[in-house]
Amino acid sequence: MCVLSLVHLLYPLEYMFPVIPLLPAYMPSAEQLLLAPTPFVIGVPASFFAHKRIKEVPNDVILVDLDTNHVTVPDDLFIPPLPEPDVSILKNSLHAALNRMSMTLHDERRGSIEACYAVDADIVDVSCRVAMVKFFNSPNVFGDFSEHTRTLRLYPRPVVALQSESFLRSRPQCTQFITDLCRTQAVEYFAECCLCPKNETFVRVQAGIDSPAQIGDKAKWFSESLMPVHFMVYPNDSSLCSAYYAYSRESGGLESDSDDNESRSLDSSSSIDDLVFDGPDEGTGG
Repeated sequence: MCVLSLVHLLYPLEYMFPVIPLLPAYMPSAEQLLLAPTPFVIGVPASFFAHKRIKEVPNDVILVDLDTNHVTVPDDLFIPPLPEPDVSILKNSLHAALNRMSMTLHDERRGSIEACYAVDADIVDVSCRVAMVKFFNSPNVFGDFSEHTRTLRLYPRPVVALQSESFLRSRPQCTQFITDLCRTQAVEYFAECCLCPKNETFVRVQAGIDSPAQIGDKAKWFSESLMPVHFMVYPNDSSLCSAYYAYSRESGGLESDSDDNESRSLDSSSSIDDLVFDGPDEGTGG
C-alpha cells in the first residue's frame, strides 16, 4: 500500500517504470529484480534480505526503511534538492494534513482538553493530493507550464513538444531538479494531458479550489445537493401495465393450483403407503 500511495502522489505525473507493491521473499530468484537496468519501485518485507541472505544492496538502489524511517542513499548517487521555498510549503502542507488525523478539542467551559477525535481520513487524503498538485504548479516547478508547449498533432493522439530551453529560463530558480525532471518521459505525457485535461478535480485545484466538498469524489460531500429525479417507468393506462397485472393474477392462480396439487399428491402418496406397507400391529396370515 505504501508503494502504491507513493506512485499515486506523483499525480499529475505518471511513473513510467515497473512498480511492484510487494516482492515475496520466498519467490525463487526474486533478488535478481534488484539488478534490473531500469528504474523501479519495489516493496519488500523486512525478512526479504535475511531470507535471501543479502548483505548489501546494489550500489544504485536507494533503500527506504519504513519501520525505522531511515533512507540509505549510495555514496556515488546524487539526488538534487527540491527548490525552495516550494518544498518548504509542501512540507508544511503535508504536516498540516497529517496532524489533522489526531486533533484535540479544548473545552473553554471546563478549561481542559475534553477529548481527542479522529478526523475523516478522506479529508486528509484530499489535502495531501492538493498539496502535491500545488507543489507541481509552483513557480519553480511547473508554473505556467502550458505557455512553453507546442502542439504538433491533435489526432488520433495528441503530440505535444516542450520547449525546454524557454521553460528553464522562465523559472525564478533554475535548479538541477527541474532541469532533470523536464527531460523525463513523464513530463512529455504530462504535457499531452494538459492539452485537454479530463480530470475535473485537477482543473479545479489548478483554479485554487481545495475544499473537499467541491473536489472530493465521495457521495457524503455532495449527496445533499443532489436533486431527486422522480419518474414513472410506465403509465397506469398503458398496455404494459395491463399485461403486468394480468401476469400477476395468473401467477397467483398458478401458485394456488400448485399448492393444491402438492397437497393432493401428498394425500395420494400416504394412501398408497397404507396399501403397500403393513402397519406395525398387523401380522401376516398363515
